Amino acid sequence: MPNRRISDQSKARIRQIYPELRALPEKWDFLIDDKDEVHYYINTKERKVKTRDHPKLGKMPDPWVFKVVEEGEGGFIRLGYYNKKTKKDTRKDPRFTTKALENVRNNAEKTDGLEISASLRRSTRAEPIEMMRRQPIGDKNIRSKYEIMHVIDDGGGGLGAMNGGVFVVRIKGHTRLSVEKRFKEEGLDLGYKETEMLHRLKHGSLSFYTAGFIDKKLNIGSVYVEFCDRGSMEDVYNKYNQRNIWARENKQEMFRVPEGFLWHILIGLVDAMAYLANGRSYVSPDVTDTQPADKWIPVVHRDIKPDNVLLRSRDTLGSRKYPYCVVSDFGLATDDVPPGHDLEDTTHTAGYQCGTCTFYAPELCWKPYPMPNKPEQNRKFPPGERHTNKSDLWAVGACVYNLAIAEAPSQRGGLGGSNPYSHLKFPAPKGIDVNVWIKGQAAHVKELDIGDDLGYSAELRKAIILTTEWDPAKRPQSAELVQMLKRLVKASGHDKMAPEQLPEWAFRVHDYHSEKPRPAE
Repeated sequence: MPNRRISDQSKARIRQIYPELRALPEKWDFLIDDKDEVHYYINTKERKVKTRDHPKLGKMPDPWVFKVVEEGEGGFIRLGYYNKKTKKDTRKDPRFTTKALENVRNNAEKTDGLEISASLRRSTRAEPIEMMRRQPIGDKNIRSKYEIMHVIDDGGGGLGAMNGGVFVVRIKGHTRLSVEKRFKEEGLDLGYKETEMLHRLKHGSLSFYTAGFIDKKLNIGSVYVEFCDRGSMEDVYNKYNQRNIWARENKQEMFRVPEGFLWHILIGLVDAMAYLANGRSYVSPDVTDTQPADKWIPVVHRDIKPDNVLLRSRDTLGSRKYPYCVVSDFGLATDDVPPGHDLEDTTHTAGYQCGTCTFYAPELCWKPYPMPNKPEQNRKFPPGERHTNKSDLWAVGACVYNLAIAEAPSQRGGLGGSNPYSHLKFPAPKGIDVNVWIKGQAAHVKELDIGDDLGYSAELRKAIILTTEWDPAKRPQSAELVQMLKRLVKASGHDKMAPEQLPEWAFRVHDYHSEKPRPAE
């Protein structure tokens, strides 16, 4: 018998109703066969595929199918997840039941390792993230297990001298996407350090390790982390900034990022910084202390900026919660240990500059700015200064401050292009190179105060000021700040308030399931 005939109008309506269909990647469509079961297909010049397995969410566990479960008058149909064995249907996705996830993990341990089950269990929070078992760092090349879906960087040097390429990949036969970062031969030692650190760190707002290897016989290595499909914090900033340029030119009401989203990012990222410092999360209402985990070695990220804060969709279909915020790119991260320690990074303890200077905390900047006739000042931080957890914390606050302002300095009478640099003063004085100027305290706005005019609460205003306190001695420790933020968000009412949704235009959505895969060797 032929497939069920459905008009384009009805298809569009059905697709909006069911999260299973809304999650279809661009260029993919669906049909309903003569057994009332849903199939997915893509029919382009590059790819022609028809399958019962969802191209993004993956295969349904046996004996489940997604099908028509009710039919009424006027062509009305209701779709649902149908169990062929029990003859019962449900609206809940059976892929993410406890039993289904346990089966995935058991099968993964027998075949492909823990890469698949780890990312699934992280997404659904089936167990505390700190308890999850992870794929060990291997010593053999595993690239043949993967296929490339998209090239982010081909390894030509665009994203770092030691970077051998960055790719969106998936394990063959599976739909879950990861990002593979390859290391060049001369960067294998640093690559192992980054891989080991990602393997060690377990926090919901930090980049999530799924696999990695360093093959010294072949002189190659890769680390695999979760793929974040909703762009970055900088992308959200850019979208709002573009609309505010139009609004200012046309004397229209300005576009503002919902306050709930700003709290979501600020608390999540500050708790991530507290975890890096102390090895614990403090965000739970049940946690009221600020004590560190036993024997924890502190970590500093050293490159917090909007482009390194990624956004990832919730895996619960139809969820109205904000996307996960994830700190990425641990290529510059290091253990924050004193001189003489076995894990000492001597360039770090000696105070050599690294990271993105536009997001240096004030204490890392020269006063008033580096002197052109003193080249040492363009290579090192001021005496006694280096990246710390508090300087990472300041950068988090500066990121959120810029997102709240949602306008480039150039739109408010300054310079700085369309970048998120509202925490800096432009233009540079005549005769001072802008790259020198931004490394100076004179270029920094003294107090990052969003004010009263933007419509945000006094509590959020105070939270950002606390996070970006100019004097690091007065800036709270990150664990202390988490406790302060929990009290402030409660006072603002946003701890109980239903999240005001960000418009879809605010995200730079990445979906590579429609691209033709190619071997990853």
